[in-house]
Amino acid sequence: MVCIDKFLQSIRGIIWLGVLFFLASCLGEQSSGSSIHDSPSINEETSISTAIVTPELIKTPLLNQVLITPEGNLVEAHTSTPTYIPIASPTLTSTIVQGHILPTTSRIERVNLTYDGLQLAGSSAAPSISANGQFVAFVSSGANFVDGKESEHSQVFVRDRKNGTTEIVSVNDEGVMGNQASGVWVEQGSSTSISGNGRYVTFHSFATNLVPDTPPQANIFVYDRHTKQIKLITGSANGDSMWPILSEDGLSIVFISEADNLVPDDTNQVRDIFVYNQTNDNLERVSLATNGVEANAPSGNFSFLSVSANGRFIAFDSFADNLVPDDTNNVIDVFVYDRQTKEIERISKSNNGVEANGESIHPSLSADGRYIAFQSVATNLVNFDTEALSNIFIYDREKGLIQLVELYAGSLQEDVFNGNPDISSSGRWVVFTSNANDPMFEDSNYVSDIFLYDSQTEESLILSVSDQGEASNGLSIAPVLSANECTVVFWSLATNLISDDTNQTWDIFVRDLDGVCGK
Repeated sequence: MVCIDKFLQSIRGIIWLGVLFFLASCLGEQSSGSSIHDSPSINEETSISTAIVTPELIKTPLLNQVLITPEGNLVEAHTSTPTYIPIASPTLTSTIVQGHILPTTSRIERVNLTYDGLQLAGSSAAPSISANGQFVAFVSSGANFVDGKESEHSQVFVRDRKNGTTEIVSVNDEGVMGNQASGVWVEQGSSTSISGNGRYVTFHSFATNLVPDTPPQANIFVYDRHTKQIKLITGSANGDSMWPILSEDGLSIVFISEADNLVPDDTNQVRDIFVYNQTNDNLERVSLATNGVEANAPSGNFSFLSVSANGRFIAFDSFADNLVPDDTNNVIDVFVYDRQTKEIERISKSNNGVEANGESIHPSLSADGRYIAFQSVATNLVNFDTEALSNIFIYDREKGLIQLVELYAGSLQEDVFNGNPDISSSGRWVVFTSNANDPMFEDSNYVSDIFLYDSQTEESLILSVSDQGEASNGLSIAPVLSANECTVVFWSLATNLISDDTNQTWDIFVRDLDGVCGK
């Protein structure tokens, strides 16, 4: 078993979890991967003010991408009706978390640091992590960047945890930083993706100076940290492209695009899912029915994609109802496309094949593509209903069985949001965000926390605590698990996870699962 199978495993909610998403207001810019085991384009002129809502709690089925209002509250920015959710209770206090917690050998550290180890002045977001946990890619608007360089735009960085260095990767072949925002999209969020060996980093950018003749829109780039060269993979696309992810082997780059000239016969006039092969420069569309018919509605609506380790299986959400037969639920579903057989499968369904009665998003595939975690507001995927705003499920594609992720008995109460799952390579573990105030963990901090769920034992651990067991005093979201299942990275507003955290903004934290990894 992989590393974690040896400690005690997992988007784009409160989303959280998926989330993810930069606080455009902090960025200051306007730019456009048990029981079952044996959107419309947004340009650079879009204003953050369009996402501000009045302070009242509005229940909606999906809280995907989130922003921060001037009053310090979370707002969903991806749907027509933004959702207001208080970040914390006015009576928020820090308490020592008891119960199902990490062993004392597990450590947490902040990784969004300058080249000389100082904290960044601006917000950081959208982390991704290499297979062994050594390299962490992230987006930051911090003014005190690396090597004394500064930029008025967000840039993409890689932190080498072993050597204590920070490198900027949103640069051209001469080392010049992007002249527009990289890795972030106002009102839609931010993303980075790093290959398993840490060599390649992919991101979308509005910069026009990274590669000559780059069209002025959101484009997909991949940076080679070994050769120090950057490549534009969307070429002369006639529409925005965004949210790229790399397969663990670094050869396949999956992304969303509104362009209709990337492949022949793209006539559906909706955003589709594409895969770029770094080995042969081949580009293919995968949001297709098994018979090759193109989707009749947008795919990648909530910006979260997933790919198996070798790039064979691609998971995404879609509103299309012609990708599989008998799709009549009129909601967004989760699908998996097999690039080898050219077949597509709908995942968001119950054990007896009944289609979901609510939206499903944010898929996450295991390394071999057998297991897939996703979040859903559907109430008919398992035999009992829940009152939670959103739940997490694990689906075994080999056995056709679905499992509900539950923190503890009775945790699926009203107003609880569980989302942004990331499943481990083996499929055993899932990391996710939840705003549940958990009596088992004595978690009463009234903010979302990061949890690690074991689908074999159905037990969970809370990860967003200090090394002394102190509950976080700020929101934590968007966890990502390393391929060796021994490290989790996430972003947080908390100031008490480590000492000397005084920048009062979003930081990137890594939790090593030492003492859990290996059990």
